[in-house]
Amino acid sequence: MSDRIDVDDIERKVRREYSQDGIIELLMGVMMFFMAGTFATSKLVVFITFPILYMNKFLEFLRSKFTYPRLGYAVLKPDEGPETGYGILRYMLIVIAIMSVSLFFLYNGDFTDFSIYKWMPTFIGAIFLGAMLYLRRTTGDPYALVYAVISLIGGLAFSLYEFTNPKDNIEYYLLSLSLFYLLAGCLRLYNFMKKHPVINLPLEDA
Repeated sequence: MSDRIDVDDIERKVRREYSQDGIIELLMGVMMFFMAGTFATSKLVVFITFPILYMNKFLEFLRSKFTYPRLGYAVLKPDEGPETGYGILRYMLIVIAIMSVSLFFLYNGDFTDFSIYKWMPTFIGAIFLGAMLYLRRTTGDPYALVYAVISLIGGLAFSLYEFTNPKDNIEYYLLSLSLFYLLAGCLRLYNFMKKHPVINLPLEDA
């Protein structure tokens, strides 16, 4: 029997335990809300840069309050790196290429801003599909597959529905995703806290 320790497997198990706290879902719900606000108010800088700049800080803050007291704190290798960045870029370029070719043939090369807005939820859903598959690979969280399917199918549904305002489908889709992730996050956090209560050990007498 080999005594070799699979560090990557151990780290994946730790990430999976952490992913059960629902905090990632809560933050994604907040991010979806801000993205919806981008299309509603056109204030791109305010609504996009805020969650990007402070997402990791909020994640660590919330986990210091709810997760680490229950599971302990572990220093994990950062996900960010050249390979991860290139992989994200490649995936986005592939999605853009597939969407562009599909719209070209669908509208015989004569698609307008209206058609682009119409299919934007599908594009966003495809991006979230990749993000959730990546989350599944790094954490092993089975719920990530559910999120991937719901995000993509929801994007297709909102793209196919005929809205009067071409931007409404994007706003309603993002708001629906926001509500879904917030509810999922609250449920997972509740179950996590119930499953892993904080145990205060008595201090030993000096």
